Amino acid sequence: MRSGASAAGSENLTMLSNHHEQKILRPDDARLCKDCGTPFTLRPGEADFYAAHDFDPPKRCPKCLDYRRRRGPHPRP
Repeated sequence: MRSGASAAGSENLTMLSNHHEQKILRPDDARLCKDCGTPFTLRPGEADFYAAHDFDPPKRCPKCLDYRRRRGPHPRP
């Protein structure tokens, strides 16, 4: 459920409602990749996309996410 988006100066903030909590996604906040530990930021418009579709923000950097997508659903050992 999207709670809405607000602007504070030139900074674009997006509110996410997740598990009865509201989180503010800032496009310039550094996040740590779940797989490789590399810090990454959301690309322009991603925070709004995740909020509009009620998705959790990404936990993997674009490089690791691309690798997982290319690897397929059932990797071979």
